[in-house]
Amino acid sequence: MQHLSMFYRMLKKGFTLNITKLYTFYIFLSLYPLGPLAVAQALGEPAWRDLLHGRVGFLLLVGVSLQLLQQLVGMNAFMYFGPRVFQDIGFDPVRFQTISNLVNFLATFPALLFADKYGRCSLLRWSALGMFIACMTIATVSEKILVVSGGSYTTYASTSTSGSYVIVAMVFLFVMNFAYGWGPIVWVYNSEIFPLQYRSRCIATSTCANWIGNYLIAQCTPILLGKLGFLTFYVFGTFALLALLLAGWLPETKGVSLEQMDRVFDEKLGVVKRKGGSHGTYEEALLANEQIMGA
Repeated sequence: MQHLSMFYRMLKKGFTLNITKLYTFYIFLSLYPLGPLAVAQALGEPAWRDLLHGRVGFLLLVGVSLQLLQQLVGMNAFMYFGPRVFQDIGFDPVRFQTISNLVNFLATFPALLFADKYGRCSLLRWSALGMFIACMTIATVSEKILVVSGGSYTTYASTSTSGSYVIVAMVFLFVMNFAYGWGPIVWVYNSEIFPLQYRSRCIATSTCANWIGNYLIAQCTPILLGKLGFLTFYVFGTFALLALLLAGWLPETKGVSLEQMDRVFDEKLGVVKRKGGSHGTYEEALLANEQIMGA
């Protein structure tokens, strides 16, 4: 009766039905009690072109943007070319790259502890803010203390020991902030937002975008370091700022079930409204989820 009532409300609001929509809605009503997996299996594999339209296309754009920005903020620039950075500022490249990797490892654990406590978006926002501050500080300080020393490629020498320590601290700050936020949480967020029927293809597409970003970082970073030197970190800082803006817009998905995920994004876009004309809230989605789970 609950599903028939929903069907009636859709018709009353002028929801038009063609044969495809009728069949889809019939499958939904018939198999919904068995769970979303049964519905997705009954509807079959979607066509790739279906990923480019409507809500799914928008969610795919969000997922691809997250994965691209995860790379373009420059974490793998530190992983791939960290020894060159440490050597240019006068430190042992092997020792400090090892320390950087240790920071990366240890800073991942807060993501495990806090993703469900404080939410995915909170970690993404603080992570992006920390990376932005680190990149801008590295670029600004290095501009003041580094001088070109020549060599087979453009190398630098530091004129200030304290300034070099500031750069090292900012490198570790960047790695730490990436490790608890934009490193793991992007994968968590992407695994939650796509409808089950489209999930495998959407995640595959967004993962492909991640590897494209990885390729760009691997190919372009040495070129940028050769042309711009440490001013390259202004570029990474710009992408970190874009990551912060995107994280500030994203709706929180902590505690939201698959059945309610579409509603969360519809409310964010203003598609769904509550009674009385005001827009719904994330808290209402959580309440509806609790009602479904308790039914």
